[in-house]
Amino acid sequence: MQTLEKLQAALLAVIASCLLIACGGGGGGNTTTGVTTLPLGTTFTAVVSGVVRYERVGFSAASGALNYGNISALPVRGATVELVFAGNAIASTQTNASGQYSFSAAPNSTTLAIRVRAELKQASGAAQWDVSVRDNTNADALYTMQSVNFNSGAGASQNLTAASGWGGASYTSARVAGPFAILDTIYESQQKVLSAQPNTIFPVLKVFWSINNNTGSGQLITGDIGTSFFTELSNGMVVSERRMYILGRENNDTDEYDGSVVAHEWGHYYQSALSRDDSMGGRHGGGDDRLDRRIAFSEGWGNAWSGIAQSRNSYSDSSGNSQGSGFVLALNSGYNTAFGGVKGWFREQSIQYIIWSLSAQAGFQGVHQTLTGNTFRTGAALSDIHSFAAAYRSTASATSTSALNLLLSSESINTNSDMFGSAENNNGGNSATLPYYRQISALGNPVVLSGGQTICTTAQYTTFKNSSSASDGDRNKLGYFAYARFSLASAATRTITVVGSPASGVDADFEIHSAGQRVAVAEIATNQTETLTNAFAAGDYVLVMYDFNKVSPANTCYSVSIQ
Repeated sequence: MQTLEKLQAALLAVIASCLLIACGGGGGGNTTTGVTTLPLGTTFTAVVSGVVRYERVGFSAASGALNYGNISALPVRGATVELVFAGNAIASTQTNASGQYSFSAAPNSTTLAIRVRAELKQASGAAQWDVSVRDNTNADALYTMQSVNFNSGAGASQNLTAASGWGGASYTSARVAGPFAILDTIYESQQKVLSAQPNTIFPVLKVFWSINNNTGSGQLITGDIGTSFFTELSNGMVVSERRMYILGRENNDTDEYDGSVVAHEWGHYYQSALSRDDSMGGRHGGGDDRLDRRIAFSEGWGNAWSGIAQSRNSYSDSSGNSQGSGFVLALNSGYNTAFGGVKGWFREQSIQYIIWSLSAQAGFQGVHQTLTGNTFRTGAALSDIHSFAAAYRSTASATSTSALNLLLSSESINTNSDMFGSAENNNGGNSATLPYYRQISALGNPVVLSGGQTICTTAQYTTFKNSSSASDGDRNKLGYFAYARFSLASAATRTITVVGSPASGVDADFEIHSAGQRVAVAEIATNQTETLTNAFAAGDYVLVMYDFNKVSPANTCYSVSIQ
């Protein structure tokens, strides 16, 4: 809240200038131009207060579909509220956990308005954050909600409710509640993290939602976002901006009230901002979907987090005509072998069950400390269930470690492995997936692998869209990538060569990771040989190999030279 002196200074600044503002968005933004004046002798002792709410549409616990017969008015928590005079904000505050706000030094007997911004912002103190919900189909304008004009008198009460816009059979008016529903799920997510680490500084997050956002492919500015997702904008290897895009097209797929979906995507923001995520993304989930270790962990974490943040034991998502379809996933049970195959480190359902249950049994504090601690974030192994388990054991109590081991065992994941999964013996049905990491034990040409092992990849679990190459969405299945590790005792410039076989049709590519970062990528050549010369620091490295042109279940095998 502003003091009397600050508010008077702000009003004098407004009086002295001709200001133009534009708070856009489909929630009641406005544009005002003009010279503002106040009568001489205006006093500033009026109290303007109220409660801000939004309508949240409930969902069916059985099907995940939205239930428009169950709409509740819930508090808008932590949002910025502005006191508006002649179209301009002259003071601001935030709503509390009950949606209440108050301005204690407003101008008396003055025509004012209240504007609520779809943002969470705290720029100082031990904990900080900056979240905004914007319209990607309207020049990225910030969503706002504004009251009608009122006279403050000696004081005034102004309550605002963001309406859902539902007219009984369809949306018939502005869907003002949408951005605030998304914002509130993020507020809840932040609060869960703050309960474990009160001094958390959250990097800036921009969330883009529109009633035009649909499941089609095209341009983000027209709403063709494909699905709700989190993404990073990068400048080289440095993240410059973090974004979430959320679906909103009626009768197609709307996610603003699907708290599980919003929290899941925020879980990926958590990994980017506070932890680590080596996932390559792509299609996942449902049925017999054996995934690469990195995406299985990433998506399993996202699902688990949605339940942890919202105190739920299920994940739900609505879709279809009138948002009347959907699905529900149980987070408190592991992979259902009725889908086929076996449980394991390659199932996101196994991972979500382990993390959700570990948090429920031993507390979120330990999970959070593991994911944000240096052992996991900057460890040599990539982000997966084994590197997580090893980091968790390094600081957890015997009781918590026992709980973790029981959960791992229940999902057929080895409990004696180090961060590199050295003891893992569950190959998911294909021997090419183990050992978990091949150990490169000597440098030279060719590299000698411990135990005479070969390095091979398979496409047994990959479905391709055509006969010439895999789609991006398919490059994430179990066995598509092969993993090896090596160490350099001292800094040096090294040339790494990977040769794939058989020679016909193979396009061998590889990545180099170290200490939580992808430090190099070799994907220029289009044949069986890929070479990279790079300056490497002393340390431990992971080599990830794959065949870009993989189109059949047959193995592609690799020889490696490091000189």
